[in-house]
Amino acid sequence: MYSFDSRVRFSETEEDGTLSIQGMMNYLQDCSGFQSEDAGVGVRHLAGLHRAWFVYSWNIVIDRMPVLGERIRISTWPNRFRGIFGYRNFTIQDESGEYLVRAESVWFYVDTDTGAPIKAPEEETVKPDLRSGLKYAAARRVDIVTDFEGIEGGEDDAEKEPVIDARPEKKAKKKQEKQTEKQTEE
Repeated sequence: MYSFDSRVRFSETEEDGTLSIQGMMNYLQDCSGFQSEDAGVGVRHLAGLHRAWFVYSWNIVIDRMPVLGERIRISTWPNRFRGIFGYRNFTIQDESGEYLVRAESVWFYVDTDTGAPIKAPEEETVKPDLRSGLKYAAARRVDIVTDFEGIEGGEDDAEKEPVIDARPEKKAKKKQEKQTEKQTEE
């Protein structure tokens, strides 16, 4: 596991004084970048080989966003490699060790000359840490809400951008309604 300590800066916060999503993502990305650089397989090394890692997906659980001035510890570890993919976990903790953010990510390895994904050679990766016991409760897939009735202002919000909705009970209810409609039509 690789970790570094920091403190939430004013330039990283939202108007309410909490760490912004962009600030959170920068901490996570910087942590993996620091680990790779320290292991000798960072961006400059990979550029010389015409290789790069690209993020494919994130699964992030935010238990509480840290606030302005709060001291935090950002940690990361790769937990496995399979084919072209590398799987990496992250946490942000407060001074008492409480988890504020827990994240899983999937990356893929690319030959930058051809643009094709390729399997990462073992010598170009950071050794996986198989100790991870963290549980991630976020849904892996989310629905895009296009029906704004009943959501913060209803019809007035219909011209706003779609909202991501990861509430499984709402998805199950919509599925049940569609099945009922089909049965009624028959």
